[in-house]
Amino acid sequence: MPNNVRMAKINSEIQRSLSGIISELNNPELENVIISVQRVETSNDLYVSKVYIGILGNTQFQDRIMAILNNAKGFIRKELAHKVILRIVPDLVFILDDSLEYSQNINRLIKQINEGKDE
Repeated sequence: MPNNVRMAKINSEIQRSLSGIISELNNPELENVIISVQRVETSNDLYVSKVYIGILGNTQFQDRIMAILNNAKGFIRKELAHKVILRIVPDLVFILDDSLEYSQNINRLIKQINEGKDE
């Protein structure tokens, strides 16, 4: 159990730090887009962190935004090493998390159903 608490703290700290690092990326293509780090799952050996990314704003270019993040992975990892003190700085794997888009779609459908009941 203590290992789970430790990993939860590490994941939380990585998530918080990555949110700040990504928001400060200087790329004109990211100006009108909100990128949020939804969650982080780090392996027990600390070698790999899966970073789930949510994108708000111009979602038409999600693949391009993910490519930008992957291209900046080295810089992001270096900045992470300065912010989070770990023996090993994990390799980052960015994964597009579409759960936000999915929930927005569900809310839109529920709203449509409710509007149909009022008539």
